[in-house]
Amino acid sequence: MVVLNLGLTLALVGPLRERGIALANSITGLATFVVLGLLLRRRFPDVDLAPVRATFVKSLLASVVMAAAAWGAWRLTLPLEGATIGPKLVRALVPVVTGIAAYLAAARLLRMDEARLLRRRRPDANP
Repeated sequence: MVVLNLGLTLALVGPLRERGIALANSITGLATFVVLGLLLRRRFPDVDLAPVRATFVKSLLASVVMAAAAWGAWRLTLPLEGATIGPKLVRALVPVVTGIAAYLAAARLLRMDEARLLRRRRPDANP
C-alpha cells in the first residue's frame, strides 16, 4: 500500500497539486479497506461482513454529502479572493466547518452508530 500511495501521489501531484495527495491517500485507504476485507474473508470465511458493508455505504453517502457541501461553500467564497489574511481564513475555514456540519447531519439522518458515539462522553474522560 505504501508503494501504491507513493505511485499515486507522484502521478497525481503534478496535475492536481495538493489535491492529488489527498486523492492518492483516499484511493490508497479504499484499496487497503478492500484488501483487508478480502484477507479477512479468506482467513475467516464464516465472519458476517454485512454490518461492515452497511456502515461503509452510510459513511460513503455522508462523505459525498460532506464533499458537496464543502465544495459549494468553497464556490460561494470565491468572491472573497484576496491577499490579506482575513479572506484567506474565511476561504479556508468556511468550507471545512460546512463540511463537518453536513457530515454530522447526514450521519444523524442515516442513523450511523459512529455519530451517536461521538456525542457520548467517555466515563474515563472526566477527572
